[in-house]
Amino acid sequence: MMEKQSFRFFGFVIFLVGLLLISKNINFTGFVVGSGFDVTFYFVPFVMFVGGILMMLSGDSLQAWLEKKEAVSSSDSLEGKLQTKEEEKFFKSRYSGEVPWYKRIGRKEKVSQVMIQDDDKRKGEMKKGFGRGDIEGHLQTKYEINKLSEVFPELRKSILTSKKRMDKFSKSEDLEDYYNAADDYCKATVALREALIESGMGVSGRVMAGYNNILQDRHGLAIDKEIKELKKDYVENKTALGGNVLFDKRTRIENMNKRFKLERSVPGINELEELYLKNVKTVPISKFTKKNVFFHSFPLGYNANSNTENASYDSTSNVKHFLDYINENGPMLSVSSSSLIKMDTNMSRFAGILLEDGKIYDASSKDLYSKAKEGNKLRYRKQTGSDGNFDIEHRVELALRGSSSGHNEFIVGDYQIKGLYFDLKNIKNLSSKKIKDKGEIIRDVVKTAKNSGLPLYEISESGPKRIDPMKVSLKKYSGILK
Repeated sequence: MMEKQSFRFFGFVIFLVGLLLISKNINFTGFVVGSGFDVTFYFVPFVMFVGGILMMLSGDSLQAWLEKKEAVSSSDSLEGKLQTKEEEKFFKSRYSGEVPWYKRIGRKEKVSQVMIQDDDKRKGEMKKGFGRGDIEGHLQTKYEINKLSEVFPELRKSILTSKKRMDKFSKSEDLEDYYNAADDYCKATVALREALIESGMGVSGRVMAGYNNILQDRHGLAIDKEIKELKKDYVENKTALGGNVLFDKRTRIENMNKRFKLERSVPGINELEELYLKNVKTVPISKFTKKNVFFHSFPLGYNANSNTENASYDSTSNVKHFLDYINENGPMLSVSSSSLIKMDTNMSRFAGILLEDGKIYDASSKDLYSKAKEGNKLRYRKQTGSDGNFDIEHRVELALRGSSSGHNEFIVGDYQIKGLYFDLKNIKNLSSKKIKDKGEIIRDVVKTAKNSGLPLYEISESGPKRIDPMKVSLKKYSGILK
C-alpha cells in the first residue's frame, strides 16, 4: 500500500501537469478566453488539474477507503489463505470424483461402505482374518465403517509392520518373536483378502501369491535357523534326550517344512542321535569320586528288571556274561551313586561294577526308567520329569543331592571300570525262594574277578572295601549266608 505522503506528492505532480497543459494552450485577451479554445482537447488537462487538487486535499479519507477495500479483498497472493465456503462449493461442483450417472447405467455399482453386523456369525467370519494389535478392532467392533478407504490403509499398514518385524526377528537368536510377527502377518493378509471380497472388488491371485512368497521366504530363513538351533540343543545338552522338548521342536520344524514346501533338509532322529553321541556335552564322573561312589548293578536272574530291555543279555546271564558284553560293546549304562561317608545300598543290589570315571550324559534324582536303543549303544530316559529341562550340570547336581533320599540315576558312557563288587547284606536278605544257594552269587563274582584281573570290593554301609579275590574264603561267606 502507498504511503500517505507519497500519495499527496503524487496528487501534487498530477496537479502541476494539468496546470501546465492548460496554461500552454489557452490564449487570454484581457479577461476573455480566445476563440481558439477547444473544450474536448482541454478536458483531460482539466481533469488532471482538478484530480490533483482533490488528491492533495483528500489524501486522508481516500487512503482510508483504499485500505478498507484491501482488507476485504486482498489481491497480493492466495498463499496461506483459507478457502471460503463459496469457493469450496464452486470447486466441488466442477468435479465430484463420482462417475456421471449416464456412465453408470447397466454397470454393477461397487460397494462404497462396509456395515459390520452385530450377529455372531458375521463377527466370527471377520475375526478369522485379524491379528493382534490395533488392527484387530477395525472389523470386530460394533460401529459402522463408512468408507473402505479407511480400512484398507490400516490393513496394509499392519501387513507392512508385521513384515518388517519378520525381517528383523528372522535373524535373531530367539525366534518366538518371529513366529508372533509371522502370525500377525498371516492374519493381516487374510483380513485384507476378506475385506476386498466383502467390498465387491475381489482380490488378485497374483497379489496374494506375492504375500505368500514373502512369508515362505522368511519361513525359510527361520527354519534354517531352527535346524541349526536344534542341532545345537542336542550338542549342548541343555535338555534331556528322550524328553518332549527336542522331539516337539523337530516335529514342528518338519511340519512347517512340509506345509510351506520349503524343501529344507530336516535332520532325522538317527542323524541327531549320532550327533549327540559324538559331540554332546557331558560331565565327568571323576569330578565327584572323592566323595561319591558310582556303581552299576547287574540285573541277575534273581533280580530281573527293566535294565535288560534291548541290552542284548537276558535275566539268566551270569556275572561273566554281563562283564564280557560291557567290555566288548561299551553301551551306556544306568548308574547309581551314593556318598562314601555313609553308603546307601538300596540300589547296589547283589553284584555289579564300580566306575572310576566316565561321561555323564543325563542324570536325575528320580528313576529314569532308562531304555537302551536296539542296535545302538545309546541310552535315554523314558520317564522325562521336570528336571529334564535343566542343563546337564544342573541335572547332575540335583541327582547327587537326591542320593541322600536313597535313589538317583545317571546315564553314563565311555566309562572306566574300577572293579567288581558284591553286597553281602543284600545277598543275605535275598529270599530263598528265588535262589537256594546264595553263595553262588559270591562265587560267580570272585571267579570273574580272578579271571579278568579286576579288583574286587565288598559293599557295606561304610563304603566299598577292597578284598583280594585270591584270599576270599567262600566257606566263610557260605556260613554267613545260611
